Amino acid sequence: MTQTQRFVGIDVSKDGLDFETLPGGPRHHWDNTEASWRKARTLCRGAVVGIEPSGGYERGLIRTLLGAGIEVRRVNPYQLRHYAEALGIKAKTDRLDAGLIARFTAAMPTRPVLHDKTRERLAALVEARRALAEDGARLKNQAAHMEEPDLKRLWARRLTRIEADIRLLDARIAADVAKDAALDRRAALLSSVPGIGPVVAHGLLALLPELGQLPRRALAALVGVAPFAHDSGEKSGRREIWGGRQAVRRLLFLAAMSAVQHNPVLKAFHTRLKDQGKLPKVALVATMRKLLTILNAMLANDQAWTPKTA
Repeated sequence: MTQTQRFVGIDVSKDGLDFETLPGGPRHHWDNTEASWRKARTLCRGAVVGIEPSGGYERGLIRTLLGAGIEVRRVNPYQLRHYAEALGIKAKTDRLDAGLIARFTAAMPTRPVLHDKTRERLAALVEARRALAEDGARLKNQAAHMEEPDLKRLWARRLTRIEADIRLLDARIAADVAKDAALDRRAALLSSVPGIGPVVAHGLLALLPELGQLPRRALAALVGVAPFAHDSGEKSGRREIWGGRQAVRRLLFLAAMSAVQHNPVLKAFHTRLKDQGKLPKVALVATMRKLLTILNAMLANDQAWTPKTA
């Protein structure tokens, strides 16, 4: 870090923004509003800004900063926690996190966030579809236990409306992808894999733009399907997955569940793991990881699915 370079760490939550500037800059806490994004634009001019993903609550701020030509870097939450442990930081508060993000951005390699309006719109549509699908699933579960006829009819009308809205979003997502030649090509490659449908393909394009651009181990860690050891001395602990992008893992879970039924290569892989005595969850996560590796290689090589791809 040079004396002239400034780094700003921003911890984002649904309601608030915590800022810390290095070296030796001020700390701020503001509401997560458009007015605060504009103040942040002034505060961050000439600095490199590190932001930890926060379930989409960071998008408006990032869009405002990128629009002003400010360099923004997205910080991996899993790497950030390990960085904190290496520094001996055990406490966790928003203000501490902002300072930690600034230090991490200054010291560690990070990838810049690119301004891509098409992908931002696609991500917003995909997230809206996911929210509607979750609402629909919840209503179906509630309706299954209802006995009052009037309530059943009310819930049925709500479900019909949600299903219509989901179809509308599916059409808009497909139209947006078709209008962009690069996205359309990548969607076609992903959809060529048995077990990958439009919902998963479009979701991965929107929520995992790094697909096809990172080494497989780095990508698995980014998504949260890489197994990490819990070993100490002679003790060997069970490996576990940790952190990553939950929304992407949901998509991979859906794709893997379909693939073990309809994709001969992944079905055989999954069966072999179970025959080796792997727990069902372990076998399925391994299948998700293998599927992610296959998809990453396909996009990197601009190659459609063949059984030899795996």
